[in-house]
Amino acid sequence: MEALLIKTLVGDKQARVLYMDGTRLLQALGRLQPAERLLRSAAAEAASLAGLLTGTLKEGQRVTMKIRMSDSRRRIQADADAEGTVRCFLSGEWAQTGPKDTPSTMKEMIGPRGRIQVIRDLGLSSVCTGITDMPHGHLADDLAHYFRQSEQIPTWFMVHTLFGEDNDIRCGFAVMAQLLPGAPDGLLSEIAGRITGYQDAWKGPMTVDALAGLPRLLFPDTVPLGRQSVRLFCGCSKEALFPMLYSLDKKEVVAACAANQAMEAVCHRCGARYCYEPDELARLR
Repeated sequence: MEALLIKTLVGDKQARVLYMDGTRLLQALGRLQPAERLLRSAAAEAASLAGLLTGTLKEGQRVTMKIRMSDSRRRIQADADAEGTVRCFLSGEWAQTGPKDTPSTMKEMIGPRGRIQVIRDLGLSSVCTGITDMPHGHLADDLAHYFRQSEQIPTWFMVHTLFGEDNDIRCGFAVMAQLLPGAPDGLLSEIAGRITGYQDAWKGPMTVDALAGLPRLLFPDTVPLGRQSVRLFCGCSKEALFPMLYSLDKKEVVAACAANQAMEAVCHRCGARYCYEPDELARLR
């Protein structure tokens, strides 16, 4: 469940451009999310953005994005660290969304009062926090809006996630472009136009060699800065979630053991499910 992140400089070293093939990571994440395509798409986009941000962090640093919808009970959180570890989860209220409550578009899901908060842990007990509105109703565009408004850094994101007929993720790519100090304002638009104009690159799965060759194909003056693996990791485990079972009604546990039935616990952060067999449940009695 690893993604590949490629870091480069372009435009006479006046902008950094990061490319990520997150297909395997997003496929693993999608299996942990609700089946609705829009919710899976939102989680995939948030994880892709967090994955890109790993390429901007220095050793020991961490970044957290908290995306709150107009309905403040519904939130998405994604975080990443400099070592390439990414987590992404939806708040528990999403699981209670019925067919009538499921929005049809990202803009409708975010609503007019959506907020995006970015928390940067810079190490040595130094934490910076910024928050902005979400005027675009689109995660990638609104995170770029955050960088312009809160950090005064011209930034552009592209996230492309392709789904199959059964709402499974076929492939997922993401690109981040960010101007460095002193770069001309028009450079960002030029970079974005060239990337979005190369439609063939985003139509389906890509080999590692194809992704590695893409930066120089798009920008002949590309200066490579290196590659990095990005991994999906929560930290939960079957053993860590076992104490949750103590909150169950003892009669329910006894009945499950008597019927030789397993019980399940779900991590509220990443959505991973852990099954406990009757012999394990017997420890609760």
